[in-house]
Amino acid sequence: MKLFKLLCSLFAFYTSVCSGQRFINDDEKVIPRDGLLNSKYVKMRNNPESLNLNLEFRKKGIYYSNGQLFSKTDKKGISLSNPIYYENGNFWNGLIEDEEDHGLMRLIELSPDGAPIVDIPYEKPTFKPEKDSKYGMREAQYHIKNPKMYSPTEGNWYYGYDEVGYFQNGKHNYIFTGYFFPMISYYSNGSVLFMEDVVAKKNYWVVVLDNEIKFKIEAEGESPDIVKLKENTDFEHYKLVGAVPYIFTKNFSKRGGLQYHDNHCFSLITKNIATLNGYGINYTTPDNLAPCDELNLEIGVFKNGKLNGVGMQSQIIRGHDARYDWGTPSLAKDDQDYTVHIVYGIFEDGKPVDVRKIDVVNSPIKDFWDVIPIAGFKHKDYLKPSGTLFPNTNIPLNSITTGDELFIEEITRTAKVASVDLEKNSISVYTDTPGILAEFDASYDKPLYVRSFTKGAQTQTCATTIRRPKYRKESQQIGTTTPTIKSNRYVVKGVYYDKIVSTTVSSPAKPIYGIVDVFDGYEEYICTACNGKGYVSKEFTNTNWRQITFD
Repeated sequence: MKLFKLLCSLFAFYTSVCSGQRFINDDEKVIPRDGLLNSKYVKMRNNPESLNLNLEFRKKGIYYSNGQLFSKTDKKGISLSNPIYYENGNFWNGLIEDEEDHGLMRLIELSPDGAPIVDIPYEKPTFKPEKDSKYGMREAQYHIKNPKMYSPTEGNWYYGYDEVGYFQNGKHNYIFTGYFFPMISYYSNGSVLFMEDVVAKKNYWVVVLDNEIKFKIEAEGESPDIVKLKENTDFEHYKLVGAVPYIFTKNFSKRGGLQYHDNHCFSLITKNIATLNGYGINYTTPDNLAPCDELNLEIGVFKNGKLNGVGMQSQIIRGHDARYDWGTPSLAKDDQDYTVHIVYGIFEDGKPVDVRKIDVVNSPIKDFWDVIPIAGFKHKDYLKPSGTLFPNTNIPLNSITTGDELFIEEITRTAKVASVDLEKNSISVYTDTPGILAEFDASYDKPLYVRSFTKGAQTQTCATTIRRPKYRKESQQIGTTTPTIKSNRYVVKGVYYDKIVSTTVSSPAKPIYGIVDVFDGYEEYICTACNGKGYVSKEFTNTNWRQITFD
């Protein structure tokens, strides 16, 4: 406690008031994964027929009431290039070119009284690939100069740029401010943000991982200014194109000689990071075994260029799939090995003081973002095991034996039973850590399931015989030869004159015979599927997970 009070006195930036701190294991996605920072988000154009508007669209695209233009029509009908208007004549939505960002088309939507609803980049300018002395070829990625605004999910709003912005969670009325670029799921999947609780009228510094708040501490002061953050941050971002030099692929010869030609490389660094006092970021993608396959992130509150207060240090080596989306666990493969080292919490002079750590080495894609509540297990699984869960089945412990498979719903994991102790009314399972067993008894109030199998057979009727055509071999004419005509012309020398002699030899067409199959009726065969029984029985095995009970 004394150390905590001492740390509170050291926070000179945004954290002058420290009334408490806490690590959080909350599964709620306070910032939605889908849609955030997604430049492809496009609000659906309003269909005038479905809206039952008072207009004569098919003929002239005007409103009946006042003759006001709804939209210009062409052969394609309504298109984004043709803006649409409200009945009062005000602009509704459409594509508008950004005057300051030449070549950037933005999708704009306004309310009937002109208030902005959506303003996002729709068509970004593209750059031609350029030579890179290190990686071969690269293509710069375009980032907007003017802010965007949209609602990624109902009730939520984002305003800002690709790298920094504001996000409002409508459900809790939280406003998050800061660097959102590291939160992209296939990058570092986390960030440190300033959070305003509008209802409680309190401010916090929070660590967000996997779109969930993992740590927060109360803070004073105003939220960071995103315009100043953008101006004070150097941002370079490009994608590798084509095959990369062999030096980067030779390490993967055992894996099929993979060529990392689509990796995204970037650096997002506060300009005065070496001497920074305040909120900042140091985010780079150095080479590990492949180009830009390592993500190094340091973000939070700095003092003299070192983390001093709330912060996070993250190192992720992306393994096989450098574009894997943590939010799509069904795409995970066993060979997508990630190495993740994350430290977050309170730092002093660049060193961790009160932190949590995530250390995963060469792991398939798993949910290791939370602290696992059961000792010995290192991660959660995203997907439940195959089979059907049967809750409230009250399977007794005396029906469970060593080697049975148990499903622990709290961490979405399966584990083999190591022992069953009927006297202690407990059961132990093997964990990810050798030598450590997890023990469950009546005090454990979360569901546990044991695997069982149900065998059965499905019977289908079948014809006892199969009727098939038969054929015999016969010699038949299958064609004719091509007739030929050969002519010869020569000169016979004479005393007084030469004589020209012509001869012609012809060969008529002749028939060509061959062996062919001729239909010769039908033949009955015994069905090989049912062997003449008239039915087919297919066996199957169902996997069941039945909830156990501690008596």
